[in-house]
Amino acid sequence: MEWEKKKANEVSPLTLEWYREIAEKKILPVWGTKRLADFSHTGFDAFKAGLLEQKLAPRTVNIVLMRLREMLRLAHQREYWPRTGAPGS
Repeated sequence: MEWEKKKANEVSPLTLEWYREIAEKKILPVWGTKRLADFSHTGFDAFKAGLLEQKLAPRTVNIVLMRLREMLRLAHQREYWPRTGAPGS
């Protein structure tokens, strides 16, 4: 993953492994098959609600959401996602 390569220069190997696990177990099963154009605020709200339904600690939910945000920010910076179509733009 491109995101993973970028993070490898910013965090320790152990932290990177934890981030990879979050991506593989929490983010990619939900978002991995979606096109960037299909992302929406409603979808993010539903994703967060799903995390909370799993009885994850609030801190863990926030960490998962931060990793997703970083992935999407990188996609936006690399212009994989049109600037006018990104949620929050």
